[in-house]
Amino acid sequence: MVECSGNLGPRQRCIRAIEGAAAASTALALAAWCDAPCGWTRAVIVTLATAACFCALQAAANTCAILALRGRQDLDRGSEPIVDACLRAVVLERGRRIVIATAIVFVLASMAAWLAPEVALAATP
Repeated sequence: MVECSGNLGPRQRCIRAIEGAAAASTALALAAWCDAPCGWTRAVIVTLATAACFCALQAAANTCAILALRGRQDLDRGSEPIVDACLRAVVLERGRRIVIATAIVFVLASMAAWLAPEVALAATP
């Protein structure tokens, strides 16, 4: 019986974890640095938060969503096709779930950024 694990090697998984942490810390630093973020700043924060989520989910699932949708893997030897049908099916489903979860995070972060000025104004006496 073949064990279906993922389409990323340890080095690629580490790269995605580092990218996710960098994007999240940059978004938090930018949010803390700006007292009243303008539209551009909020857009950058939402984009960074979405990228952080995407990278973190890929690292956690040991699956690159983009490679999964192409039927490929990167086990630290470069991109190569997935020949095992079980692994291809599992990785494809994980990739779809990662994309859907990231889209949900993007929508929620966008709504939070859009509502932020109204909440701040309502809290001001």
